Amino acid sequence: RKDFSDICRILSPKCSGDRPGDYAQALMDLSAGICLPKNSECNSCPLKKLCSSFLTGTQSEYPIRARKVTKKKMYACCLFIYDDIERTLLFEKRPEKGVLANTYGLPMSRWYEDIGDLHHELQEYQISIEPSIGSIRHVFSHIDLEVFFAYSHRCIVDCSVQVKYVSVAAINADEYPSLFRKMISIFLGDCLGDI
Repeated sequence: RKDFSDICRILSPKCSGDRPGDYAQALMDLSAGICLPKNSECNSCPLKKLCSSFLTGTQSEYPIRARKVTKKKMYACCLFIYDDIERTLLFEKRPEKGVLANTYGLPMSRWYEDIGDLHHELQEYQISIEPSIGSIRHVFSHIDLEVFFAYSHRCIVDCSVQVKYVSVAAINADEYPSLFRKMISIFLGDCLGDI
């Protein structure tokens, strides 16, 4: 970050003081049309005499790509626990540690690397995945999570977990993390009429 700031200070005096946007646009145009990650057009570049990569013949080594982190594939099930008399949906508070810590969201199974382990847990609680809903994918920085869905009219959430029922009319998806916003959208848009 410091190196980038130093470079900006060195280059900034070169731009017109009253139109710095033109300078920024010129750099973007240069990188989009000439200084390409593959097959750069160095001989056409107006900055080639200032370019250390061109002068040392190392253009093909740049940009240096960060190693792609392999995301762990995991599976879970979201449980829509709906009270059709009160027209409320159950939300639970997530644990204090881990992904989405201390946030409210829809009840979920544990997250498993093996989909067979997920099915085993669901069978233990006599829960069936609802095939008509399908699944969603949510990608975290280190986890690629596929979430399936199931319905229940009874609360089978661990009693030690803090829960609350929220009126369907009062649910504001924007109050929840993006993973749960996706789930809430599916419930409100696709599932509510089917229950």
